[in-house]
Amino acid sequence: LPVKITVLAQITNNIISQDQTVCYNTVPNNLTGPFPDGGDPALVTWLWEQSTDGGTNWSTASGTSNLQDYVPPALTVETAYRRIIVSGENNCCVDTSAAVIVAIHDLPTAAIVGATEITLCEGEDVPINIELTGASNWDIVYSENGSMISVNGVSSNSIELIRQPVPTASLSTYDYTLFSVVDANGCSATSMIGSLKANVYRNPVAN
Repeated sequence: LPVKITVLAQITNNIISQDQTVCYNTVPNNLTGPFPDGGDPALVTWLWEQSTDGGTNWSTASGTSNLQDYVPPALTVETAYRRIIVSGENNCCVDTSAAVIVAIHDLPTAAIVGATEITLCEGEDVPINIELTGASNWDIVYSENGSMISVNGVSSNSIELIRQPVPTASLSTYDYTLFSVVDANGCSATSMIGSLKANVYRNPVAN
C-alpha cells in the first residue's frame, strides 16, 4: 500500500520579547512572541521554562499553561526565560527560543542617623542627616509633625537636610521621620528607619 509522508517546514520565528530589569519583588512586563512559522499551525503546543542559575538548569515556568505569551510573577532573583514550541503529529517539530533575562534592581534603603533628640532655640538649624543606598538620584519625602516635605534629585548617599521650624509656643516639639524614598531606578524603599525629635524654644521678647 502507498504511504503518504508529510514533511513540515522547520519552525522559525520563535522570538520572545527583550531582556528587562525590574525592582525587587516586582512583576515584570509580559513576555510575548509571535506565532511561529513552519510546523503545523493547527497543532501547536507552547511550553515556557525558567532558570535561576544562568541557564544551566531549566524547569517549567511557574503558573504557566499552554499559552503563546507568558505573564511572569513578581521576582526576587534574576531569572531567564525561554519558549519551547512543539508542533505536528507526534510532536515531530520542536524549537526552543533564545533566552531572555529579567534582572533585578535591589531596593534602596534610607535611615535618619546621628542624634535622636536635640534642643535648640528659634532660628537655629535642625540638621536631619540621612544615609541612602540604591541608585542616585533619590527623591525623598519626609515628615515634619505630619507635614510632608519633598527633596528631589539627591545625588549623594549621605545628605544633611536643614530645617528652621518656627515654634508656636514657648516650647514646640518637632518630630521628623522618613515617608518615602525612590531611587533613580524607580524603586521604592521598604526599609526606612530612624527619627529625630527637635525641641525648639521660642525666643523671648523683652519688654
